[in-house]
Amino acid sequence: MSKGFKIHHLPPPHKALKLIVTIPVKNEAEFIIPTLQALAQQDLSTESATCFEVIVLINHSSDDTLKKCRNFQLNNPTFQLHILVTYAPDICNVGAARKVMMDLAATRLTHTHHIIAMTDADTRVSKDWISKLLQYILKPVDFICGSIRVNCTYLNPFAQMMFDAKECYLLYRAQLEASLMPETHDPWPQHAANSGPNMAIKKGAYLKIGGMPALECLEDSAFHQRAVHHGLRVRHDPEIQVETSARLHSRVTRGFGEELNFWSQLTDSSYVYAVEGLQKMQLRLAAYALVKEAYLEQLGRFDEIANLLKFPDHAISTIFNAQPNYQAMNQRLFTVLEKHKPWQAAYPNISVLEANEQLEAFFAKETSAIAYSFPKELVQIPAE
Repeated sequence: MSKGFKIHHLPPPHKALKLIVTIPVKNEAEFIIPTLQALAQQDLSTESATCFEVIVLINHSSDDTLKKCRNFQLNNPTFQLHILVTYAPDICNVGAARKVMMDLAATRLTHTHHIIAMTDADTRVSKDWISKLLQYILKPVDFICGSIRVNCTYLNPFAQMMFDAKECYLLYRAQLEASLMPETHDPWPQHAANSGPNMAIKKGAYLKIGGMPALECLEDSAFHQRAVHHGLRVRHDPEIQVETSARLHSRVTRGFGEELNFWSQLTDSSYVYAVEGLQKMQLRLAAYALVKEAYLEQLGRFDEIANLLKFPDHAISTIFNAQPNYQAMNQRLFTVLEKHKPWQAAYPNISVLEANEQLEAFFAKETSAIAYSFPKELVQIPAE
């Protein structure tokens, strides 16, 4: 907990509490009421309304957000809403705000399988969002990523095209990964989002990985990476849905809004959003499959992995020995490969539009994407 921030007069948790929703808020007077309404109007099926509560942390706000939240609280007395306010200098970014709330949530939940959820102040969760998250309490899953629909009303045609192309590509990539690297805890259908507006983790898993990184930006991506590094079972459930806004003026550098704003201002038709093509993706995933086998069956196969990825054998063994599990190693390889010149020279990235055409044609030929396996010519590449 932040040294400059103290919790006052927070009532004890209800004995039926199983899930806590955390929302970081800064100058969100325009959006916060629909966000809270969506949570207050949840269809909980057989569950009591006391099965979940919401913690809002109003962080360095200068608009009417606090007033609107308190009015909503007064007008919805049965809704379990806790409003916290801070101007503490060490809670100066979204990652720090999320960490304060999620650390607090971990102290209020009784059991390790209870759930700490996160969303954003410009996001409306689906009517069954809480119920669908609660279904995971007793399932062998540690970390849940829900799908995100973006309200693109204000995007211009080019930005809309680029956004759609990227979303399509990520979905194709997720489908190929599910085909070639199946995980029992994350079966197809999946989606490709690992984002703060729709993410949840069990209390025990949260404590195991050291909590939320207090980062200025991309804290949700770092949180997901931390979960993968620790070998958590991550589920990408397309049925757990939210809708969020498409901000063109991002609150943070390198955020989602910054990318949308960049696309919205482009006038040069020669711009290329470059990504892996089909062959490059297949080769990388073939190497990942060998990595998984190396960890689970204690078989080195470093020469085969190195050959696929254009690495010397000793470099692969060094990465292998430094990682605790195959998920962590494959995550590390993905980062390293982005700057690995022999790999990038052998398989240059291509336009996202061209990649989508390749992937669409590939899946059109497959009677069942899930039944697809690696072609032998991909796995058994002769040494150069």
